[in-house]
Amino acid sequence: MHDKKIASGSISASGGVELAGGAIAHLGANCNGVLSKSTSNKWKINNKLKFKAEFKRSNDKLD
Repeated sequence: MHDKKIASGSISASGGVELAGGAIAHLGANCNGVLSKSTSNKWKINNKLKFKAEFKRSNDKLD
């Protein structure tokens, strides 16, 4: 029992700059980036449930 292989990914980025004046002046900047990938497919290694939860057709008898 498993879903078909599914893969997806995303990229996001953000940034900002801050400039302040007054008695003490400062300047700041930040940059952020994220790259992610996600997959879902058949569990192939060390799957102890594989044979206990196999797919059964509707006409198969249940134990």
